[in-house]
Amino acid sequence: MNAPERHQLITALVTAVTALFLIAGLPQFARWRLVMRRAVIVGYLCALGLALVEVAVWLSSGTR
Repeated sequence: MNAPERHQLITALVTAVTALFLIAGLPQFARWRLVMRRAVIVGYLCALGLALVEVAVWLSSGTR
């Protein structure tokens, strides 16, 4: 997997998690709001972790 594909993967994850956050605010999902918001937090942390790993790999590779 090359760099643009990894970046698109992280972007897709953040977009999906943002959509889940917005859906959690709808009245028909009030019962699941807390669970969905917790899933959003976990999703954002995963995306952040992936982005930080990507930066660490990039910095350690020497091809800046």
